[in-house]
Amino acid sequence: MQRATAADSDRNSRSSKCLWALIAAGTRLEIPRDATKHAKSGRHAPALKLETELWCEALESGASWTCLLIPAYGKLYVKNARIIKTETRASNKHKCKLKRLVMNGAKTTSQNLRIKWIKIVGYSLDTLHLRNNTLGTRALASVLESCPRLTELDVSGCELPDVGPITRAFRDENCILRILKVAQNHISTESQEDLFRLLRDAKCASIRNLQVLHLEDNPTSRENRSLQVLLRSLQRNKTLRQVVLSMAEKHFQNAQTLRYRFDRDHNDQWLGHEDLPIQHRLAVLSIPVFKALPTAVIEIIFDYAKRDVYRHVLWD
Repeated sequence: MQRATAADSDRNSRSSKCLWALIAAGTRLEIPRDATKHAKSGRHAPALKLETELWCEALESGASWTCLLIPAYGKLYVKNARIIKTETRASNKHKCKLKRLVMNGAKTTSQNLRIKWIKIVGYSLDTLHLRNNTLGTRALASVLESCPRLTELDVSGCELPDVGPITRAFRDENCILRILKVAQNHISTESQEDLFRLLRDAKCASIRNLQVLHLEDNPTSRENRSLQVLLRSLQRNKTLRQVVLSMAEKHFQNAQTLRYRFDRDHNDQWLGHEDLPIQHRLAVLSIPVFKALPTAVIEIIFDYAKRDVYRHVLWD
């Protein structure tokens, strides 16, 4: 009985390891012999030429050829003479899981099918891009539930009426998003304000994960009331690094003057708006191409000293 257990342990140990090969730069990799029309003539079809050396997993080997698993290409063959060296590595199933999924503009796929795909692979994802897909609030909630490890989410141009599911996920301490892009939607100002208020909630630890927020090309409130809410939140929130918002049409004529208001230090001393020294720890507002692009980018720079950062918002 003990012998059988030892044999099983040895077999499991071997199965948990895999052979990796280092392939020389300039090597021509070929598709499997039995899958090419050149197989009968003894010639092979080159599929890929390596620009640099590459480590890849060896699936099987023969007297003169080795079958490799090439990222983004699948199985390809290489002559053994082009292998520089090999080594045995422990297999890591976690690393084999899908980390990044991009499904931008998948118009030919129904929303239900997209959600089913996400549910299958969602648990391991840390990045998900669903830009330019029709996505309802209920579907967004399902995405967040299926992807608990997301650190970057792009749902721009998805016709979203609100970001309630995201706000609730932060409140429930189930969200570790660092980058959130919800631009070019129909997000109501009320929903935006709910998210802005959460930014200053000292009891919500998960909201402090958020570092980049894109909300441009969404509805703006009359007299930019929602931006007043954001201003009060930024006075307490010290972790949000970048906010991208749409700029109301009426502010264009004063854009240059308003920009100058951000070029001041803690003592309200004039610094100028070019080549600002990094030690001033400003909240720098830049609006590139004012007349052509109705978007303002607030970059909050705060990590250069221990004391709090002096910050303002353009539309106060």
